Amino acid sequence: MKNLKWSGLLAGAMALGIVSPALSHHSHSMYDHAKEVSVSGTVTKFLFRNPHVFLYVDVKGENGEIVNYWFEMSNLNNMVRRGIGKATF
Repeated sequence: MKNLKWSGLLAGAMALGIVSPALSHHSHSMYDHAKEVSVSGTVTKFLFRNPHVFLYVDVKGENGEIVNYWFEMSNLNNMVRRGIGKATF
């Protein structure tokens, strides 16, 4: 019984050790959530696929050149739950 208890404790510690790298993969630390940015342009491509949805937009820059922005969105399940589908864009 004592070995079973230690085995369970070791398994739990290992599971927590594995979770940390998985959470850092989905980090949002590279984004400034306090700053709002708006762009206006033409949607050139909408990729509705796993693991993430992508939106590509051509925007006219300050000097008149076309700049292609891409937006990485959430996964398919979250997008559908929010009302965004394959034919939204």
